Amino acid sequence: RGRQRFQNMTADGFQAAIAFYQQALALDPRYARAHAGLAEVFGYLALGYSTERPALEMARLAEQSARDALRCDPGLGEAHCALAVSIAHQYDLGQVETHLRRAIELQPSTAAACSSYAYTRLCRGMLDEAIVQADRAVEGDPAGMMIQVDCAAILAYAGGLARAREVMDRLRLSFVPPGAAVPGWMYVLGLIHQLEGRFDEAIDVLERTTAADILHTLPLGILGYCYAMAGKPANANESLDHLAKLPAERHAVQFSRAVVLAGLNQGGRALDALERGYAEK
Repeated sequence: RGRQRFQNMTADGFQAAIAFYQQALALDPRYARAHAGLAEVFGYLALGYSTERPALEMARLAEQSARDALRCDPGLGEAHCALAVSIAHQYDLGQVETHLRRAIELQPSTAAACSSYAYTRLCRGMLDEAIVQADRAVEGDPAGMMIQVDCAAILAYAGGLARAREVMDRLRLSFVPPGAAVPGWMYVLGLIHQLEGRFDEAIDVLERTTAADILHTLPLGILGYCYAMAGKPANANESLDHLAKLPAERHAVQFSRAVVLAGLNQGGRALDALERGYAEK
């Protein structure tokens, strides 16, 4: 039940998942998979989906739960995957990759580990390998919307825009009822439009997803960038104002500001925002 609620990718779903995992651990404190599940939820909250508690605090909770899982079962792949996500803010990509490779070695079909490993390949500019790992993740969990959406984003960033659209079209048929506002799916669709230079279409989708849900700041950043590129600087500045009103500890606020400022051709201010985000982790 905890995993099912986590897959909803909503604030209420995350809190319900935490409660279910904690109930499981009350019954069996050495149940490694419940510790790993808790670490996964905290890890996602640390990566930008928490609206109430600082990202670094959530990352520490995630790391603690992941290490608890590994103490109970050192051979649990999903625990290594959760630990990798929980330490991402430390900027030690080598350590992150070590745990993800171990997760894949222990459980080759673990889609979350393949997806996260694809992101590390993307970060290193190894685009072909990023696409290979994203494809493995898609095959490993064809019914997991979070995995599919993540992999569509990876494919798009790696230059596989046509493949990314195929994944998104399949998701639309399976998971997105006509007219429904599904923030994660809509965000990545907007991202694909943006990367293709179709800024007006990106704006239409991103306006709807940010109206429905602003759990994460990145859609606001990309929306502001698209406004700027579409010749709508006043709207782009409204996006900056929106970001400024969010709590300072929200994940990626400074990165999202930098994206908008880059679109407005304010490189100096964008670099300042990136430096601040780096310092704040």
